Amino acid sequence: MSYLKHFLKTFTPIVLAQFPRIKWLRTIPNGGTLSGRALKKGNGIVPSIDDRLWAAADDGHLLVFNQTNGDLLFQIDPKVAQNNEYVAWTESRSSVALHYNNAPGDKLFGDVAYCVYALLEVATTNTEQSRIVAINGNGTFRWSQVVEGTVEGTPAISADGENVYVARNVISSTNVQNPTRRGAFTIINDKNQSIIADFPSFDSYPFGPLSHIFQDGSDILYWADPWKFGYAGAGSTGIVYRYDSSFGQVSQLQEISLNAVTAPMLGSDGRKFWLGGSNAQVVGWISESGVFDETPAFTSTLERTDRNKTAPLHNRPIATNDGQYLFVASTSPRLYCLDGVDGKALWTSDFDEERASIYMTEARLSRDESNVYFIRHRDGA
Repeated sequence: MSYLKHFLKTFTPIVLAQFPRIKWLRTIPNGGTLSGRALKKGNGIVPSIDDRLWAAADDGHLLVFNQTNGDLLFQIDPKVAQNNEYVAWTESRSSVALHYNNAPGDKLFGDVAYCVYALLEVATTNTEQSRIVAINGNGTFRWSQVVEGTVEGTPAISADGENVYVARNVISSTNVQNPTRRGAFTIINDKNQSIIADFPSFDSYPFGPLSHIFQDGSDILYWADPWKFGYAGAGSTGIVYRYDSSFGQVSQLQEISLNAVTAPMLGSDGRKFWLGGSNAQVVGWISESGVFDETPAFTSTLERTDRNKTAPLHNRPIATNDGQYLFVASTSPRLYCLDGVDGKALWTSDFDEERASIYMTEARLSRDESNVYFIRHRDGA
């Protein structure tokens, strides 16, 4: 029995080492300056099979490090993608999506063929636009595509590498202080380097970040709507959407009783689906068909922050490979392990005696699923 299962069966929270050994430490170029702005929420560090780390920094630079020693292998200035045209402001709230070449010989994976990430720009006309940037695995520029509005989360790459999927929101009202945003699901073809499909929201709702799975020979993507930035209102309902590349259409699966600013979590078998959202709630579905248009299997309400009881979860639930356990941080300083089937709390813990910190970053499981990792917002521990 693994340590993870032991802890879960005894409802004892996993305790992490207090003083991990630093293998290497590198400062992001210009990270401490206004022009550099380092990494912020939405940016992520993604490891690749070929011993590299890929990161999109807040200022739009793509940074690639050696995993073993931390050496900076190369960085891409966003001006390369912008063809040196002037934009008033550039930033990134995206992580990096990777696509691999076919594996040579007896290897399971090839090297990185290309990556994509998103830039948010304020153009000279004071309009919001986003730019999807594709960079080859060797660090050379591949292509970029401008789309109207703001890209949500990280673009996804189709399993065959031919298409890039994007969720974005476009301002649809003239109210400057509280603009309404309408979602759109956009597909960019890698070969043609152009938009080949664009699906606006059915009902003028905004779109949240994408989750992607390759199932039964098709790219399947799910997302929810972040109406009112995920905060629940009177009679508030949310919508879950689905795209299936076999049919080439976006479908509206169902209305639910929450809004979500995070991407859904999909089970590895494509038969389980979880979503965290407003009122610090987690909703779970189990579907043999893998369509998730049925009534949810459970809705669990976690401990809520006293500041605003309707606040949404900041991060999606993270599931073990078998979908039996979910790990999620509430809007209060409390961590949860939930049963992935019925949503019951198996254990909870603060890991912070002063209850002075919440957990803004997404949880991570070790490869053997024996440990779960969280980072506190207040002190980074």
